[in-house]
Amino acid sequence: MDSQALDALSEKLLAQLKAIDDLISLETFRVSTFGKKGVLTEQFKKLSRLSPEVRIAFAKSLNLSKEKIQVELANKTKLLNLRQMELHLKESEIDMTRPGIKKYVAGIHPVTQVQRQLASWFVQHGFDLNFGPEIENEHYNFTALNVPKDHPARDMQDTFYIKGGHLLRTHSSCVQIRTLEQQDPPVRMISFGRVYRRDSDPTHVPMFHQLEGLVVNKSVQLDELKQVLVDLLKSFFGRDVPYRFRTSYFPFTSPSFEVDIKLSHGDSTGCWMEVLGCGMVHPNVLKSQNLDPDVFQGYAFGLGLDRFAMLKYQIADLRQCFSNPIQAMKTYVN
Repeated sequence: MDSQALDALSEKLLAQLKAIDDLISLETFRVSTFGKKGVLTEQFKKLSRLSPEVRIAFAKSLNLSKEKIQVELANKTKLLNLRQMELHLKESEIDMTRPGIKKYVAGIHPVTQVQRQLASWFVQHGFDLNFGPEIENEHYNFTALNVPKDHPARDMQDTFYIKGGHLLRTHSSCVQIRTLEQQDPPVRMISFGRVYRRDSDPTHVPMFHQLEGLVVNKSVQLDELKQVLVDLLKSFFGRDVPYRFRTSYFPFTSPSFEVDIKLSHGDSTGCWMEVLGCGMVHPNVLKSQNLDPDVFQGYAFGLGLDRFAMLKYQIADLRQCFSNPIQAMKTYVN
């Protein structure tokens, strides 16, 4: 391409630029002109094939054309941006005669409040905070916790399975196993976070929050577990609440218990409600981590943070905690 042809190309591009009236077309022009395969970029690629004498003169003309078009491109970009801003301001003009929109003051979610309160209490009582992944495998979620292969919890209707032998953890007890793998006794820890199960009704949702605790040491007694949980309930609800330990079954503890409490609101006499599960760590769980059950003992417990929030703030439907209803939740936030 000689200088005359280059001038003609430059005038053609400037004319195209002048006719553009929106930012999208302007960006298309920029790419087609200065992009990797742009018309001017292609001209620069030809320089290496020209003789030194021709190359110098052609490169000078090419750079002048490029600078001229870039200046016009910058001016057009500034003009179109300004025009778009003016249009936006005009369309969003505030009508001062219209009534205002009510604003709600932000607050900490009830479940987060409960989580922080419980975590603070356990840390003050010598527990460490440990965390683990939400995507687990069957070893940590079931096998190492002494859950039999034919246990209903492993079924597809109860557990969210993922390709590659992984699953969304059904409880936070997996962190107990990971802790025992990395830390020799004594162990005194809690973990909390999201867990997942196929369930949905006013008191159950597919994703909810759990807090798990584990203590492993020599000569750990059941009385210590009971005292920790009784002190916890008294601290959390701010008063002595009627409680009872009922024998139950969990694959990873033996003996196992469920803890019920009775809360009274107003003139209601209240009723018994299950709030957590607990028990002494099953010998098979200790053996899976190469710990001798004749030397080491432990206790474990787990509770639903969402259920504790429901009880403390008298939330009737657990699903409110996850549907973000401002009118409903503003009652519970601080």
